[in-house]
Amino acid sequence: MNKITVVDWVASSLPIAGGLIPATMTFHNAQAQLGFGIPESFIIGAVVEALGFVTIKTSLDILAQNQNEHGKPFDSAFWLSLTGTLVYLVSVLMVNAILDDGDMWRKITLALLSLFGLIGGLMIALRDHLYKRQVALEDAQDRALRVAEDEKQRAAERETAEIEHAWQMDQERLRLEHEERMLKIEEESRRKIAKIEAGSIRKPSGVVTDGSGGPPDATDDHPETRLRWSDVSPEDYRWIVDAPVGEIVNRYKLTGKDPERLARTWKKYARNGQGKAGVQ
Repeated sequence: MNKITVVDWVASSLPIAGGLIPATMTFHNAQAQLGFGIPESFIIGAVVEALGFVTIKTSLDILAQNQNEHGKPFDSAFWLSLTGTLVYLVSVLMVNAILDDGDMWRKITLALLSLFGLIGGLMIALRDHLYKRQVALEDAQDRALRVAEDEKQRAAERETAEIEHAWQMDQERLRLEHEERMLKIEEESRRKIAKIEAGSIRKPSGVVTDGSGGPPDATDDHPETRLRWSDVSPEDYRWIVDAPVGEIVNRYKLTGKDPERLARTWKKYARNGQGKAGVQ
């Protein structure tokens, strides 16, 4: 809420001070016109003005509550509170103005002064309603601000979730593409290996063996690549069976993705060929 200013303080205090005017008049006239003592007159003046404030504020409260709840401001409770306000007003006017011994203008003046209590009570009740409306408005603004902040936070969370989901989908796409590439590479490797096993790429060695089981004689230190296993001389089988895989690779300059595997395949072919040829 805003800070209380001097104007607010004056507007809040003067209606109460204004109610003291008819209260003082009631106190005086209760003695002069009605013959009450000082204690009784003081009680009459205080009670009449206090009840006036209460009835006026109660009437306005009921009026506002009915309007907010039902849309119909007037009901039996409102009419009862309004009746109490009228009784207060008639009592004050009767004591302060009608029973006075002065002329008509004096009575009118006293009646107008007596209305200060009614005006003061009305102003106090209206300022109280204004204060409540200001509090309700600030509460509504605070709620609207909180709702806007919550909605903004939820929007940011949704955006973050969408970005994270998009990132996960992209990662899944990359993973699937990688797996697909690996499958293609693996399939290509199997095809190449099958092709090598069916007809290996190699260099013709020009190497022969004398059947003694030693390494075949080479025409040079770097034999040319053989094109097919069928080009290998049966005399080389014995040496290929007994030779280490690395020496077979180096001797025949085997190439490909896995030359050692190709060399082992050659050893298998050599064993099968040796058995058929009867090489010892």
